Amino acid sequence: MVKRLYEILGVSEDATADEIKKQYKKLALRFHPDKNPNDPSAEQKFKEIGEAYSVLGDESKRAQYDRFGDMPANSAGGANFTQFSSGGEMPDFFFASNREFVDPFRIFRSFFGSDFNSNFPMDSDEELGSRPSMFRMRSNSVGRVKDIRVPATLEEMHFGLEKSVKFRRKVFGYDGQLRSEEQQVPVRFPAGSLPGEKVVLERAGNQQRPDVPADDVTVVLVPEPHPLFERGADTADAYDLTLKEPIALTLKQALCGCTVSVPSFDPPSHIELVLEDVIRPGFTKRLVGKGLNIGDSETDRGDLLVSFTVLFPDHLPPDAKDALRAHLPD
Repeated sequence: MVKRLYEILGVSEDATADEIKKQYKKLALRFHPDKNPNDPSAEQKFKEIGEAYSVLGDESKRAQYDRFGDMPANSAGGANFTQFSSGGEMPDFFFASNREFVDPFRIFRSFFGSDFNSNFPMDSDEELGSRPSMFRMRSNSVGRVKDIRVPATLEEMHFGLEKSVKFRRKVFGYDGQLRSEEQQVPVRFPAGSLPGEKVVLERAGNQQRPDVPADDVTVVLVPEPHPLFERGADTADAYDLTLKEPIALTLKQALCGCTVSVPSFDPPSHIELVLEDVIRPGFTKRLVGKGLNIGDSETDRGDLLVSFTVLFPDHLPPDAKDALRAHLPD
């Protein structure tokens, strides 16, 4: 019974494991597509060599193959195993529908690394071990994708935001070559996010070597200045808001009380604040629970700090002065 895989590698059926490995190396170097860029038949041969070695280079698969035999190659040129009348049940991996895909470039890299040097002579039949290495693994020279900075308003950090980030990364393709590709990934920051908060996109970055996963990419939230509010700078008050400009009260309002409108993120975008006590210039009032969301909770929030200034009149009529003297303490 002819065993086609042995013919592909050009070895006898009683070849040792070392002889099969040596022959695979020699043929893989000779027919590698990078060595033969204008010869499609070389690429087809390279694939056949890889598939043949994936079976004959594995002691268990080779034993099963020696038992069950072979059939003609499939349309792609690789060995396609089916059931034979050899007595006994054909192992599942011999069926094309059950066998895992064989990547000839992965097999090649398992021997030689990732980078191909076409200037090195490849047609000699001398022992590969006696040559200087013509392949080398890539060093970590690709670099990492820089942290992606996503600008956000206070309102977005308060309610949560989702944005799409776009960047380029470098990864190894099917053929083992490094290529550049564009990534566009949606990123979500939850309600109550803090400045500098990070989301990690796992394995979305550059790939340093073909045999390792790609790096992670970090997306960083960067706050934009707000026209009305500032948030607390320290961790303890990071969810507190301070109204930048003090609310101006007339002297009458400061002394007798009033109702003022304070800006807010919440509908209807303002708070009606009732002032009943005397308000001194520079006084700051803390509105508990009217600041930024702390996490996704709608009830757990920071505070809103509002300061006041008092506008004094330029002059008072005599009767007004007499009234103040009568009612104000010395």
